[in-house]
Amino acid sequence: MIPALLLIASFVGAACIAAGLNYFGSFSWRRSIGKHWTERARLLYPIRVSRTLNLFLISACAILGCLAANQGWRDFWPFCGLAAFCGALLGSYPLDHQILPELNFKRWFSQLLVISGSRLLIYGPLLVVAIFLPRHWGWKMGLVILMAALWHLWIVSFGFSVVLRWVGVLKPLPNMAVSVLQECFDKTSITPCNLWLIRTPLMYAAALPVTKGLIFSDGMLNKCNEGELRAICFHELAHLAEGRAVIFKRIAGSFTLFPWVLINPSMGAWGHAGLTLIYMLMALMMVFNRRLNRSLEVRADGLAAGHDATDGEYAKVLEKLYMLNQMPAVMESKNRAHPHLYDRMMAAGVIPDYERPGTPDHVSWTIFPPIAAGIALWYIAFKM
Repeated sequence: MIPALLLIASFVGAACIAAGLNYFGSFSWRRSIGKHWTERARLLYPIRVSRTLNLFLISACAILGCLAANQGWRDFWPFCGLAAFCGALLGSYPLDHQILPELNFKRWFSQLLVISGSRLLIYGPLLVVAIFLPRHWGWKMGLVILMAALWHLWIVSFGFSVVLRWVGVLKPLPNMAVSVLQECFDKTSITPCNLWLIRTPLMYAAALPVTKGLIFSDGMLNKCNEGELRAICFHELAHLAEGRAVIFKRIAGSFTLFPWVLINPSMGAWGHAGLTLIYMLMALMMVFNRRLNRSLEVRADGLAAGHDATDGEYAKVLEKLYMLNQMPAVMESKNRAHPHLYDRMMAAGVIPDYERPGTPDHVSWTIFPPIAAGIALWYIAFKM
């Protein structure tokens, strides 16, 4: 039986460490109250990134600690890692609640389940196949790879929205919101097949080009007036107007991480050259994906700005979205699907009433204590 105290210690310890790192790491952000929202978002960004990275770093420390501490605990390292991951997730709630005060624990936990479940649906089966696939090529292996590819194809094309409807995450958009958006459908001659509501306080909207659906969050509906909601809708409708060739490219781009499914047979046949080949293939697909998504987002921005009923309304609602979601106006990298908010506003014909903000740091200092602890524990576990 797994020692109960070991799992409790892993869970509670990880929760306390994560909460403590988030608290001390966000000190400069908390002190920035009263500064311009772009500066506050710039300070917050590395804290958010490091919070996510620490989920895995703290879990790795728990696993290494289990391997290094007691010979009788070595067999329980997967359970220690899982308990620590769950504890670190819980430890991230105080920071999330401080960022979005309307995000109470119930809504936070529901949102966490949706995000975690979505990623598990997409990447979980691929990870299982990658782990258990043998190191030698054969027709049976080819059949397994084909099934994994078909599963991924179904999930990214149709299955994702189907599953979210089954579990009640996606619900029909209220009739009042549909009537507000009807003007957009009439002007563009694009009528979505489905209009969905997802419950989150974040301002969020997305298009489903394959199934011709639109998703709006209740945060978007509650925080936008009718004109702002239509401006966002025009942007998303531009994605529904994408042709079949573009949709095919989108689906192909979703297979960016799929080559890692072949890591065992590739290394079994070609050694490190197989690993290099997989990495190069993934890197090429990432470049393809980024360029495709950037061009489509720029196109959608242009179409949305062209439908402005009020001059500059689309740019202003974009600024509102970034401000309320506390996202930087200039990101740390240019290699993202969306251009910087500052550039998007300029392209829409609106000059922001503030100077171009600086880029945020990539990460916060809070990732370095777990990294240092992990290196020390690794040395103890495998070198001593």
